[in-house]
Amino acid sequence: MARAKSKGTLFQLSISSVMTTIAQCVDLSPPGWKSSDFEAMTLDQSGVGEERDLTGYVAGDDLDAEVFWDPDLANHAALLALVTTPAKGTCQVVFVNTGASEIDFVTAGAEFKPIVKMNDGLKGKFKASIDGSPVLTV
Repeated sequence: MARAKSKGTLFQLSISSVMTTIAQCVDLSPPGWKSSDFEAMTLDQSGVGEERDLTGYVAGDDLDAEVFWDPDLANHAALLALVTTPAKGTCQVVFVNTGASEIDFVTAGAEFKPIVKMNDGLKGKFKASIDGSPVLTV
């Protein structure tokens, strides 16, 4: 069984139509996938279990990223701009496995929060909702 390392994984954002690596990323949780369902219980059902059914939709869960934040760095400013000038962002996460797999997705609705702690560097936490379903390419 092969194991892929995390070192070298890239979080990229399309800036001026060019996929640009977000520098100094220290923690990254790419969006995953979740099939949508709904409660399908009726008053006349005979069993005691909660019945659920599928909608046919797939949702991407949130993206979370933490960076050593440099307010003067252009790609960090681009992340903040997704929040302050609300816009969707085209993103990808590129892994360093043999085939360089990637997850492509579009963000919609984002937040950025500076993190200041004793005995640590200045960091920023970026979080975004996902528009549609992420696409895995292997």
